[in-house]
Amino acid sequence: MQELLREGRVFGGNLMEMGKLAIIFGVVAISLIALGCVDNRVQFSGGGNAVFAVADAAPNMSAISGINITVNRVQVQNSTQDWIVVSSVPRNYDLL
Repeated sequence: MQELLREGRVFGGNLMEMGKLAIIFGVVAISLIALGCVDNRVQFSGGGNAVFAVADAAPNMSAISGINITVNRVQVQNSTQDWIVVSSVPRNYDLL
């Protein structure tokens, strides 16, 4: 046992490596505690915008008279709740 202590090896590991692991564990634990204390409530302003892009290979545009898209339902989700239906009224949009 004296030899193991002198060499810095206890329980099959190196004391220096165990010390580094203890420091890393401590930093992670303190970070998690600090993040848990942050007030993360979100306040909504009542409105907003969303921008979506749909891309495909460019066809012969002179032969196209309309590009229509139908949105049947709009849902939102945050990290603590299930999906919430914002609108279930189908709406058609002509992208040209």
